[in-house]
Amino acid sequence: MESIFVYLVNGTPVVKNNFAKAIKKLPGDMSTKILTLREQFILEGKEQAFAESLQKTVLNAFDAGIDVKTIRVITGESEEKIRQLLVQNKRTR
Repeated sequence: MESIFVYLVNGTPVVKNNFAKAIKKLPGDMSTKILTLREQFILEGKEQAFAESLQKTVLNAFDAGIDVKTIRVITGESEEKIRQLLVQNKRTR
């Protein structure tokens, strides 16, 4: 049963209503394991959104002529992380 559910989660898009219904139909303690998985999906989404927001902020600031040290102060990220984002997005001066 677990392997089928793993396939469903990894192999198909998860629709919120269908996901909740599927959880309710699981036997025993599997539903609590799945809720943990659901929470993990939510956290991963938040982390991805934060990373995308940080990247956008860094790139926009750099494109506006703000130096890396100031971007570091604004974002709270290390200069190394900022430079890594700039290199990955082909931004150099």
